[in-house]
Parts: sequence; C-alpha cells; structure tokens
Amino acid sequence: MYDIITASLKKLEEEKEIKILYACESGSRGWGFASEDSDYDVRFMYIHKPEYYLSVNSHPDVIDFFSDDRVFDLSGWDIRKALSHFHGSNPTLFDWLQSPIIYDEKNNFRQELLDLSPSHYSLRKGTHHYLGIMMNTFNEEMNKEQVRLKKIFYVLRTALSAWWIVQKREVPPMQFAPLRELVTDVDIQALISELLEKKLRSTEKDTVPRNDALNKYILDIRDQCEAIAKELQHTPPSIEIMNTLFRTTLQSVWK
Repeated sequence: MYDIITASLKKLEEEKEIKILYACESGSRGWGFASEDSDYDVRFMYIHKPEYYLSVNSHPDVIDFFSDDRVFDLSGWDIRKALSHFHGSNPTLFDWLQSPIIYDEKNNFRQELLDLSPSHYSLRKGTHHYLGIMMNTFNEEMNKEQVRLKKIFYVLRTALSAWWIVQKREVPPMQFAPLRELVTDVDIQALISELLEKKLRSTEKDTVPRNDALNKYILDIRDQCEAIAKELQHTPPSIEIMNTLFRTTLQSVWK
C-alpha cells in the first residue's frame, strides 16, 4: 500500500503542477492502534509554482483525492493555508508533523516546522482542542451499553493528549504509546492493554461492554485539564516568521 500511495502522490504532483513538501499518515495508523480493516488517511502540504501566487483572483487551497475502492484518501493543504494554521496553532497540523509514517518529504520543510513548534504552539488552545474532540466522542458513544473499540481509543488519545499538555507544558506526541505512559492507575493500564490487544485484532465496527471505571477516569482527566488550562498563556510570534518560511521555500523548491 505504501508504494500505491506514494505513486498516487507523485501523480497528483504531475497533474496539479505542484511539489509535495510533506506527506504522512494520520488517523489510527499514525496513532498506533489501527484495526485490521482501517483505511489509510494521508495528509500532505504542497506548494505551487511562484506565478500561481501572483494573481488577483484567489485559488483553491486544498486538494482531495479518494481511491476508487475508498481504501485510502489524500487530503492536502497549500503551503499558505498550512503556515496560516501553524501560526494559529492548529493542533491537527502539529500532529501531522510527528507522524511515524512519512510518504514524502522535501526541502527540510517538516523539520523547520518542528523546530518552530515550541514557540508557535498554544498550550491552552491545544488543551481545549483535544478536550472538545474527546467530549464530543464521549457523549456520542461512551455511555452506550456496547461501545465501539475505535471510539474508546479516540477518547483515550485525545484525553491523554490534553493531559500531556497540562502536565508537561509541551506539544503532545501523536502516537498513543507514549501518551498512555501518563496513566499511573494500574487497573486502568491493564484495561487499556486488554482493549488495545482486542482493537488490533478487531474490525472498525467491533464493540465491547461499557466500562464505568474507565469513563470516570476519563472525566476526571477532563476536570483536571479544564482547571489547569486557565493558567496557560501564549503569545503568538510574529507572522513574519511564516512569511519568510513561505518565501524561502518557494524559492528553493522551484529554483
């Protein structure tokens, strides 16, 4: 599948006359708890030729592609959109940069953004982002008698990402393995191990009985994160840092 995806990305480059600066796996395969039938969620950042940006009219800043069998999808952001979201501390973009599965990478673009991450990441915004996703999924799924395994891990990953931020005051890792190290409750750790083993052998629709102890643990994390998040402050750096990175990348890619 890796070769099929990289070939599809190369074809997009040729058809759209772009250069892909960075392409990675997001979703459960990047997080480290894919089911046997999980699809592939590829995310990328790209750049057009210089003349593309020298026009009065606006242009689309996203590219989407789905394979015929829907086994994988490609979704990309133009560099200006990506840098704008990076400057605005969009946590999703910071996740992409940490993916363990990289399909393409050019001009050290990913590393430059990683180096800038500590100064551009808003800890408060990140905390509320993950708590918001967590509670949406929690309310949708976790109180049912039978809970989908994939949803349990969506909730756990986002809850622990928020917990990582308030505990360590840094960008949380994308992968679930280091996040779960924050769990000090022995019983919850054992439960996570049991559920993870099932998840890796399951399908996307498989369920397990609701676990009230796990639900309480997750809500306790939420309450503590919400209390601590109020203390977190962030002053965005100058947008000129992003403008400079845009110009230097444009020049180096198309020289």
